[in-house]
Amino acid sequence: ADALDITRGDIHILARSGGVNAATLADPADGDEGRVIWVKTGEAQANTLTITNGLGGSGGSVDVLTFTNLVASNCLLRAYGSSWYLVGSQGVSVA
Repeated sequence: ADALDITRGDIHILARSGGVNAATLADPADGDEGRVIWVKTGEAQANTLTITNGLGGSGGSVDVLTFTNLVASNCLLRAYGSSWYLVGSQGVSVA
C-alpha cells in the first residue's frame, strides 16, 4: 500500500509490478484548497484508493475508489473545504 504524496505533483500512477496497489489519500490541507490531482492505474490491476474521510467528507460510505483492471482507469479529484471531491472518472467505482 502507498500513501499518495501530493507534495510531489498532481499526477499519481497506481502501479505495482505483478500485484494490486491499495493506496491511501489523506484529506487535503488548507493550503491545498482548489488543488486538482489525477490518479490512474499503471497496469491492468484492480487497484484501490482509500480517502481518509471519504469523498466530500462523507465518511466510510464513499471512501474507496476501485479502478477496473484497465490501464485507462483514472479519476480526477479536487480539494475543497478540507475534503476531496470526485470531478470525473473512467473505469472507477466508488463504495
